Amino acid sequence: PPSCEFKEFCVVYYLEIYHDGRLLPNTHKRITIAPQTPQIIVPLPCKVTGSGDVTMICSLPKSFYSGRDCPVVPMSMSITNPKQKQIKAVTAQLMQTVS
Repeated sequence: PPSCEFKEFCVVYYLEIYHDGRLLPNTHKRITIAPQTPQIIVPLPCKVTGSGDVTMICSLPKSFYSGRDCPVVPMSMSITNPKQKQIKAVTAQLMQTVS
């Protein structure tokens, strides 16, 4: 039978921030988490800086690459906006189901 060798791995997310039911402008961001090879234990956090000094840092935990017994992958996302006086930082834990 033909063999399939696992060469590359990439997770791409698009982030949109809604507030009071409305999409905030300039928040549609592409977030790519992609280690060079599957053997890497922990990929480096992905940092995205947008307009208005909004910074997003996304990371996957070590457990995602070491012994996946569960199809649920926790991701952490930190959003920092130093110019916003009401909300300066948001940290979200995302649960991605992998099949």
